[in-house]
Amino acid sequence: MIEQKRWVYPVIHHLDDVTTIHQACVAKACGADGVFLISHNGEDSDLPPLAYQLKCMISSSPREFKVGINLLSKDAYTAYRYARKHLIDMVWVDAPGVSSEGGYAEEARRMADIIDGSIDFFGSVAFKYQPHEPNPDIVAVMARDLGMLPTTSGTATGSAPDIAKARLMSKALEGGPLAVASGMSVDNVDAYLPYFTHYLVATGVSLDENHFDPEKLKAFVRKVHEY
Repeated sequence: MIEQKRWVYPVIHHLDDVTTIHQACVAKACGADGVFLISHNGEDSDLPPLAYQLKCMISSSPREFKVGINLLSKDAYTAYRYARKHLIDMVWVDAPGVSSEGGYAEEARRMADIIDGSIDFFGSVAFKYQPHEPNPDIVAVMARDLGMLPTTSGTATGSAPDIAKARLMSKALEGGPLAVASGMSVDNVDAYLPYFTHYLVATGVSLDENHFDPEKLKAFVRKVHEY
């Protein structure tokens, strides 16, 4: 059996329970390895129980399918506790409190006491809308050493990261786990496959804000998995 080296986690922008459940099923049918749920409408409290429901509904198959959450209104510590309480596989946070110039903020130090490996923790570093990070390679290692899966992005939603930045971070991590959470599409992913191991994707594989394009998603998953 060939060891899997690359993973795809489409990000569902939560509209309502029915749509989110349907889109998770679409993602699984397209071969994705799981999904992340995120709400841009202030409905964070709905996501943990819904994620658990999804996990129970569609994770019971020979092929593992993980479910994760990004709670935009919660700090990293609280989001992790929600994930643990609801037996959720993954949590992704936009502000884990790690920077090369500021070191580990209080938020990050709190996380060091709770991260135990039972949940995949995607910590955003050198990430869009954060203060400029001059040393993405250093901050990637800092996040990894805290037990996080370093997750980066381009400068804005839908923009891909600079390829030199991707290369630098991957080299610092010695080719280890490194996620990207913006700007990936079927058209550009080939250039990033040597560097990123985990792909959190939405805009590039979607019909609109709340619905995936099955053909684009299938093609994207195929490219990533075949690497």
